[in-house]
Amino acid sequence: MSDTASIDAIVESGAAAVSAGAVEAGVLSLRNAVRLADAAGAPDLRVRSRLVLAEALVHSVGGLDEDGLAYLHEADEIALAQGDNKSVAHARSEIGYVDFLRARYDRAERWLSQALQFADGAPSMIAKAQTYLGSVASDRGDYPRAVELLVDAQRHAQQASDLRRETFVLSMLGRVSLLRGELAKASEHLVASIELAERDHWLAILPWPQALLGETRLRAAQTDEGAAMLEQPFARACQLGDPCWEGMSARGLALVADIHGDPSRAFDILADARRRCRRWADPCVWLDAYILDAQCDLGRRHAHPDVTTWTDTLRDLASLTGMKEMTVRSLLHGAALGREQDAEAATLLAADLDSPNGDRRPDSIPVPCSMAGRRRRWRWSSEEVSGREPFRANQTSANPAVHSARRSGQRNRGRYVVPDRHRRCRVRSNGPSSRFTPRSARPSSSPGQPTAAPPDWPTPRQAGTTPFALRAMAPSVNEPPGDPTRRNNS
Repeated sequence: MSDTASIDAIVESGAAAVSAGAVEAGVLSLRNAVRLADAAGAPDLRVRSRLVLAEALVHSVGGLDEDGLAYLHEADEIALAQGDNKSVAHARSEIGYVDFLRARYDRAERWLSQALQFADGAPSMIAKAQTYLGSVASDRGDYPRAVELLVDAQRHAQQASDLRRETFVLSMLGRVSLLRGELAKASEHLVASIELAERDHWLAILPWPQALLGETRLRAAQTDEGAAMLEQPFARACQLGDPCWEGMSARGLALVADIHGDPSRAFDILADARRRCRRWADPCVWLDAYILDAQCDLGRRHAHPDVTTWTDTLRDLASLTGMKEMTVRSLLHGAALGREQDAEAATLLAADLDSPNGDRRPDSIPVPCSMAGRRRRWRWSSEEVSGREPFRANQTSANPAVHSARRSGQRNRGRYVVPDRHRRCRVRSNGPSSRFTPRSARPSSSPGQPTAAPPDWPTPRQAGTTPFALRAMAPSVNEPPGDPTRRNNS
């Protein structure tokens, strides 16, 4: 038996061991195959052994993506010198995948676009590159392009009879539909992904579509079904030791805890989910941002003391990596905490998002009834939590134009649209509609004590019913000093 045949057999046995779950033994065999191929001087085997080993290190062994990248670059260099375009496409697709996980999206897109050029029309290579390109577009919030790429990737995967590639494509299509609020489409894609994974006995991928499907059920108000569906992927992910699957499943379980009225447990689970998904040196950055978004959302609704820190962390992470959807979400969280510039920034950024999901767009935030039909500067306040007197729309303004407009045009002074827990809006009156509120009529307060709220304003005890009140904002010298929710973003 020739040396090349022996090396080829070692590569096959190592790949089979990794696929069967004996990852350490398989990686050891593949490392030996790389050394033997180098000693034999066989370019084809040098490329193939490195590609198989790199895939095992990237997809099956946690925390060794950098090691896998080194082998991928070596394989790319050798294959390019030999004119092996298919292997070049393979190597560059995997390099792009690693950059996708690390949220280095520009680099990932460049590598994956080059992989498409070297694919030479091979359906399997085209399907792989387009799958990762669609995932990159999804992370960046470019949903139309993501859907286009993923649908085309599914078609090529079917041509190549690659069930595993089609399974992953369907799961990513389900994620896009979930993020866009298209729950029926998400459920359809995710159920099909789970069925394909079970048919191909690919148990290692199952926690991913199952966790997404569980969250889809929760958002569709199927709480019991969603809760039951999320327990299995979390247990399976823990057995597999995959931090991404564990973090995604744990995030869903935290939402279940909050729905069942246990926010303290929900916050604990979310903190644990972030620790799990980041415990390796090569985490999935988008998942970290997705968990942070859930922390910010629950933190706002339950007045958690760390919600400002979480919002700043999400904004820094999303803006640094180019996750447009998460950037908009962080700005919406900041606007809800009283940052007046964040609402305007979210409106500008969301204009490029093609997402019908109302919960993730600035248009979903109600505006004062006196501003209906036109965009004005506005801000959220947290008087329900702090107990301070709300800033009234009929206060005097340092801006003469705004002051004149109030005198001549506003007919709804002191009235606000407040969201209730069913996300409906109702008009709340905040006292007399006179042009100015006499200082003597305002509640007095002792130094260091919060000003008492008006009788018809929600008290802290009612904060769960109307979590935040919307107030008109204009530059004013009468802004209540010391507002703990206000942040100077200038």
